[in-house]
Amino acid sequence: MIYAGLDLHKNFSVITMVDAQGREIVKQRKFPSDGRITEVFREFKEPVTVAMEATRS
Repeated sequence: MIYAGLDLHKNFSVITMVDAQGREIVKQRKFPSDGRITEVFREFKEPVTVAMEATRS
């Protein structure tokens, strides 16, 4: 299992992904807010659980 935190902004988003124990950063990337962030999830064969901040963007 991979856990991801998603920080959304108007022009970009940042995702940080950690292992199941929350000890090791697996991936951290900044993406433009155009939908390309979904590309990062395709890299993983195991389930990814995402926590996202509440926002109006």
